[in-house]
Amino acid sequence: MCIVDYKSFKNQPLVYVSLFFSGGILFNRFFHLTWLSLTLFLFSGVILILNKKDRMFLPFLLSTIFGGGWFYSSTVDDKIKTQLHAATYFEDQEIYFKGEIIELVKQNENVRINIKKALIKNDSTALNCGIFIYLTLPFKGKVGDFLVGQGKFLLMRESRNPGEMDCRKYYSRKNIFGRIFLEDSSTYKIIPARDISWNSLIKSTGDWIGARFNKLIGTKSGLLISLILGNRSSLDLEIRKNFRDSGVIHVLAVSGLHLGYVLLILVSVIRIFPIPWGWDKLVLIAGLIFYIFLSGARPSVIRAGIMAVLYIMAPVLNRRACIWNVVGMAAFCMLMNDPAIIIDPGFLLSISAVISILLFYGRFNELLPEKFKVINIENRFLKFFWILFLVSLSAQLGTLPLIAYYFHRIPLIGLLANLFVVPLTGLLVATGFMILFFGWIPLLGTLLGKSAAGISEIILELTRLFPRFSFAVIQIPPADMDFIPSLIIIILGVLLIIPIQKRKIFLFALIIVNLWIWRTGFKTRTMDVIFLDVGQGDAVVIKLQSGKTMLIDAGRRNLSQDYGKRVVLPALEYLGIKHLTWAVMTHPHNDHIGGFITIEEEMKVDTLWDTYLNYDSWTYKFIIEKFSKNGTVISRLSRGEIKKLDEFTTLMVLAPDSIFVNTDKNVNNSSIVFKIVHGETTILFTGDMEKVGDIHLSKYGDHLNAEILKVAHHGSITSTSQLILDRISPQLAFVSVGKSNRFGHPSNLVLKRLKKAGVKIHRSDKSGALWIRSNGKKYWIKEWK
Repeated sequence: MCIVDYKSFKNQPLVYVSLFFSGGILFNRFFHLTWLSLTLFLFSGVILILNKKDRMFLPFLLSTIFGGGWFYSSTVDDKIKTQLHAATYFEDQEIYFKGEIIELVKQNENVRINIKKALIKNDSTALNCGIFIYLTLPFKGKVGDFLVGQGKFLLMRESRNPGEMDCRKYYSRKNIFGRIFLEDSSTYKIIPARDISWNSLIKSTGDWIGARFNKLIGTKSGLLISLILGNRSSLDLEIRKNFRDSGVIHVLAVSGLHLGYVLLILVSVIRIFPIPWGWDKLVLIAGLIFYIFLSGARPSVIRAGIMAVLYIMAPVLNRRACIWNVVGMAAFCMLMNDPAIIIDPGFLLSISAVISILLFYGRFNELLPEKFKVINIENRFLKFFWILFLVSLSAQLGTLPLIAYYFHRIPLIGLLANLFVVPLTGLLVATGFMILFFGWIPLLGTLLGKSAAGISEIILELTRLFPRFSFAVIQIPPADMDFIPSLIIIILGVLLIIPIQKRKIFLFALIIVNLWIWRTGFKTRTMDVIFLDVGQGDAVVIKLQSGKTMLIDAGRRNLSQDYGKRVVLPALEYLGIKHLTWAVMTHPHNDHIGGFITIEEEMKVDTLWDTYLNYDSWTYKFIIEKFSKNGTVISRLSRGEIKKLDEFTTLMVLAPDSIFVNTDKNVNNSSIVFKIVHGETTILFTGDMEKVGDIHLSKYGDHLNAEILKVAHHGSITSTSQLILDRISPQLAFVSVGKSNRFGHPSNLVLKRLKKAGVKIHRSDKSGALWIRSNGKKYWIKEWK
């Protein structure tokens, strides 16, 4: 028996087409299509065909659509894997490249250049794929020009730490497989474009719009540029964070609101010219397509664009547009273009918001008392805000689980914030389009510019205000992600929609709540220690059983890399760490402390532990100054100290010695060395201590014994001597080291020494981060990938 009856399929066929096609794509993520599975699927299809009963037609059709999604997704995945495998051959090799510049993104003192379908080759082979080129400013090239040069090819970075984005997987979908860092202009050449390309036309139009807004609005133009062009780089991180925490980040995504204004303007312009009926629709569609690309062609605007095109074409094809079919067709088209978009947050949030409004808005309105129903509200102002509230409530009900999953937060304040921010955003967008078309009129242009600046300031002030409420946002740490809270929210929503089943659903909700509470109560409390992969540097995050937190070093920071921002902060967020009880700078080299600049800017730190060396570097002095100004207690540890971190954990300080630090010229030997004891689990942190320091440490004898060792100085030949290794006798050793580093770390001699001692070695350049979890009786490695 088919779960879909023929009548419902006939009325809304595209809904079922997109659903079953999506099902096939999702099924492929768990069971990749092989020739055997394809044969079995086709064989079952033939059996259905041979069965001549009409009732078998619909099951056969839907299963065929399901299989089509499965097969198509598998084919696209195989193509990406083949390209990625080919790109792997060029890893760490000096290559020649040539391609057209399609995007320029400024990042502090650098620029990231996106080259589409670049030709990359070495002495023996060649490949066409997208690449990122990183250069130091200034750069004189522009979109549409060709860039030719040579440099070391690096594959896009995988997710090697908890909370870190998997750039390789994400950009592979966009046919971008590698990156090249160029140090100076002698390694590349710019070939100016001879003709105007589509990309250069889009870029020049965007630049013109941005310049127009800057001229008439001034410093407040960033928000309007983001709203019209979808270019969020015009907004600083704090503003984007405020929008996110206010639950109104969706307004920054160009979607139906923006396309509505574009359509309104295009219709007004078309009426001026005698364009025949039918052809005017093509002009509208062409204008929409241009704007979609102008605004960045993100999922939300593509979805809105496809829906708009279908509505425009419906009368031309003498068809009535069914909203459910329109949504289904939009989803199907986007999945055909990129099957992997089915897990893209932008796509899922855009589609689910529309579906939620369609499902819940009418039902909410029906369940309201008569005087609160939209149709019975006479005051237009109140009616507008009431409709907006119901639409916002409907959209958020369906998107909350996705927001919780992808962004690890539930913005409760969003319902209130949307009532104010959404209409103001609509007004600002309308003003922006008026500036583009009428801003050339002197007095009117000035008036519109000042109006836009005023509206922008009100919106920005509101998004600063709403997150300050104590109930504004519920944080959900990814490490403890639990879908039950989201499920409860959905169930409570269903309580409103299906009043007949209130008692049964309420009882079910109580059972779920009890299970969640009991699960939390009986959950084993542990200490988490995450040795992060920060390349050629060190960074370790510790979350104690009591909830107290410690960060030992934070990786390096320079013009091209900031591991504090790229790795450490995402890891802290992943663990739900909002502030640090202790931060430890083992010694003042940049590869250990550089990331603390970002950490200090983003997170409160109670106590900073420093060594006794007054190091003469800008980075070290800046960090000490910033922490001091923000009220962080700065103290120095001395050998022999024993600190009780919490009820379950003790820290034993083994180094530094203030006299030794100031007499030894090697900065590495000033490292803070300590041992953490959590019940029966012991971990030794050795900083960058070298042989001379090892001799001093060896005096501790059996006190050095530890199950887990953070190998000193990235496995350098000058560290982890046999003398100290015999004292430690570790079971597991972590080597924090950068891939293909110029120092040749880790030393083969050190690795052989560890292997001979029967130590299990975990290298960050080979295996990424190492997550250790201990309950005080034993420790184990927690998988995070």
